[in-house]
Amino acid sequence: MSSERAVVIIEFTGYWRCSTGRGTAAALDSFVARDAAGLPVVPGRTLKGILRDAVNRLHGTVLGDLLFGSSGFDRSGNEPVPLSDTFAGRLQVSSAYVDEDVRAWMLTQPAGSAESAAMRETLFTSLAQTAINERTGTAEDYSLRVAEVALPLTLTADISLLTTAAGDLPDDWVSKLDEACCLIEGIGGNRTRGLGRCSVTVKAA
Repeated sequence: MSSERAVVIIEFTGYWRCSTGRGTAAALDSFVARDAAGLPVVPGRTLKGILRDAVNRLHGTVLGDLLFGSSGFDRSGNEPVPLSDTFAGRLQVSSAYVDEDVRAWMLTQPAGSAESAAMRETLFTSLAQTAINERTGTAEDYSLRVAEVALPLTLTADISLLTTAAGDLPDDWVSKLDEACCLIEGIGGNRTRGLGRCSVTVKAA
């Protein structure tokens, strides 16, 4: 019998960042996305895209489309298809949140207090990078960027079945998802620079 729920476990092994795209001119060029409690989060849309790509590469786009919905493009990936020819996937992926043990520790202080804010800030730091001129070996003018990053953490997300979507899932869809996770090396921005290294597993809930 096919499982109706699964849990995604993301274990970051280094600094990582899912950016909001916003920053402050005086300090940071971009901030890490946070949940309502002010803790770092991997948005569901980001996680779904990472899982879809892994499934497509290991198991093919037929299963990928069944799980996550049609991409809206033809098999070449270049031409859009009519909206009437698209369909929803069977899986709903939540955002990935900080492990419950860490969340409980963070919430031991009153919300909005200086202690609470200070505890949350221990989960973040900033990294600076700049472009180097290959000819002179010096930094390019105006190329300095300072981005907020999150410290290594374990986050979890929920996957549930959408009963309104068409298509029969294979009974082993959880194990197929977990198998595909071996292809995921990182999540978030600046992965080519070494950020976001992680291990991802999927287990039946």
